[in-house]
Amino acid sequence: MPKRIGILTGGGDVPGLNAAIKSFVWRLSDAGHEIVGLRRGWAALLNIVPDPRVDNSAWMMTLNRSNTRAIDRTGGTVLHTSRVNPEITKPEHIPPHLESSKPPADSRGRYDLTHAALRAIEFLGIDVLVALGGDGTLTFARRLHDEGVPLVAIPKTMDNDVFGTDYCLGFSTAVTRSVTFINDLYPRATTGAGELQTEADWHVVATRIKRGASIGSNATILAGVVVGEQALVGAGAVVTHDVPDYAIVAGVPARIIGDQRDHHKEAT
Repeated sequence: MPKRIGILTGGGDVPGLNAAIKSFVWRLSDAGHEIVGLRRGWAALLNIVPDPRVDNSAWMMTLNRSNTRAIDRTGGTVLHTSRVNPEITKPEHIPPHLESSKPPADSRGRYDLTHAALRAIEFLGIDVLVALGGDGTLTFARRLHDEGVPLVAIPKTMDNDVFGTDYCLGFSTAVTRSVTFINDLYPRATTGAGELQTEADWHVVATRIKRGASIGSNATILAGVVVGEQALVGAGAVVTHDVPDYAIVAGVPARIIGDQRDHHKEAT
């Protein structure tokens, strides 16, 4: 029997999320299931208003072969992400329509809005929920499981430290990028005569990856380049010049094709 399946990404951003989303959508849609993408992680279940007259398109989208065909060519997640946990919601994350129904706060001033998340799942008619995330995201996934929601968890963290799992999305990229940077700092190339080159043969320069930047798989960054804050380097790109803050670059050589801030505006 065809199912209506919801999928979301939560927590920190890592490469591989779009590829996982695409693979999931293509396999399940081929089996006749309907896939609904929930935007900005668990925040979607709090911000979706359970009223058919309300436009909730800012927090959800239908996923199919057509609109996921090329998403694996870029890093990040097409569904965007957040660190909102409905079980311990901060006051600033409570949407207006839930203000009047929020329970008393706990000792830390947080609110358990699990009831609102469950109501949103019921309103959307979701039969199964898929969550891609690390400890924080999967902690609330466990809560929904305990509440009776059929749920699939896909571990995602560059630290590879989700309890009970062997491998997490993002770990391989973190390790291979670190190895690449270490080898660039201490190169093992030889001279034309086959002799190992020494420090005197090399001029070491800094390659800077600023806070929040995301680098796609198999991307190449030349030594001395600066990748700006919140910038996104597409998979397979060859970066030969500095990348400005928030820029989205792709291609060989890499060229600016967008701005992260524009995508955030669209999502909000």
